[in-house]
Amino acid sequence: MKVGILGKGPVGDALAAAFTHTGHTVRIGGRAQFGEIAHFGELLVLAVPGAAAEAAVKGLGATAFAGKIVMDVTNPIAGEPPENGVVRVFTGPNDRWANVCRRCFPKRRSSKDSTASVKTSCFVPNFRAGRRRCFTAATTPAQRLRWPG
Repeated sequence: MKVGILGKGPVGDALAAAFTHTGHTVRIGGRAQFGEIAHFGELLVLAVPGAAAEAAVKGLGATAFAGKIVMDVTNPIAGEPPENGVVRVFTGPNDRWANVCRRCFPKRRSSKDSTASVKTSCFVPNFRAGRRRCFTAATTPAQRLRWPG
């Protein structure tokens, strides 16, 4: 599969390595290359800082994402340091990151992927025998049934 990764930070780099490791053709780049990458990818990975995600998506326009799989690995972490050990977010008390994502892709069902720990071991797990867990969010019961847990 052709994978276009929008964002060249630690998360984008880790996912690019993981997709390449599993045989996919990957292009990754920063803001200046977003148009080219969006045109290239069958799967688009949105891996920009959360505060920049909505502007990045709107800057490309809805047609850049038409007919593509979009994997959103952004999060609402603010650029400020934690306060009393609590990570700050830029979403308000009555908003959720999922709502920001819905504004970006209003005609799509959404699935939010967690970036709590992005390492190759998350993408290609190599665990000892036992039950494996994958944390994901889904918006419909049918999506939830796809992920045994």
